[in-house]
Amino acid sequence: MVAVVACRPADGFPVVYLQFVDGVSTRGGFDVLLKDVRISRNACGPTVPLNGRTTYSAAGRDAGSVACHGGSDGDTYLTWSNESLAIVARASAPPAEYGELLEWWRTAGPPPGSAV
Repeated sequence: MVAVVACRPADGFPVVYLQFVDGVSTRGGFDVLLKDVRISRNACGPTVPLNGRTTYSAAGRDAGSVACHGGSDGDTYLTWSNESLAIVARASAPPAEYGELLEWWRTAGPPPGSAV
């Protein structure tokens, strides 16, 4: 990992971006962030139950992976990777705002995501 940036956009949710050196280390960083998460579904949708993981596309091309999961703190999380940008990011929201978090992610940058 070469850099970490944490922010809260005015119209979004708290998010942490991790910059890696290449796609291989990005995939590894994504897997490390999810090592304690039990994935039970092959999708992330607008409703619970969570604990899903799938790939997503951006601008019509495969971009990376996205996982939706609950945290030990009671919040819900989206963790995603973008291999061409060599980033992994994680955003969180209270369970009641999970649908809004997912919609925010679909239009947040860089670049917007569309689960496939």
